[in-house]
Amino acid sequence: MDPLFIILFSLAIPLLLCGVFWLVSHVLAWAAGWPWLAAHYAAEGPVVGLAFSHRSGGIGLVRFKWCLEFTVNASGLGVAVKSPFSFGHRPLFVPWSDISARPQRSLFVRSVEIRFAKARFVRLHLRRRLAEELLAHAGCLPPLDDAT
Repeated sequence: MDPLFIILFSLAIPLLLCGVFWLVSHVLAWAAGWPWLAAHYAAEGPVVGLAFSHRSGGIGLVRFKWCLEFTVNASGLGVAVKSPFSFGHRPLFVPWSDISARPQRSLFVRSVEIRFAKARFVRLHLRRRLAEELLAHAGCLPPLDDAT
């Protein structure tokens, strides 16, 4: 085999894999509804507050396992996807006034559906324990109602 072919091939494979990773990350962001959230709630800088790293949640059609970071302060909720999965996922900051939370119960799991005022069709699903922890540290929202 030609040595030039081997060199080009050995360079092309990692570039191709990086391209596929980038593409899949952007498709998942789209399926989650992240571009619509970012259109209204893109963070304009680092969100300062109490951080909850490596958490899970579902946004749109996508389940993010252990790669979400939530930041809570008196003004709102920051949501970001941790590297290396953050391609196509701009960090978000949502004011508390644009958030509504509704408890849900499935067969085995108690969860909370979080809705956003400016992106009504995108929903964030969190386990009840995490949602209660985030809301408790917010200090400006009432606790979740146990009616559900």
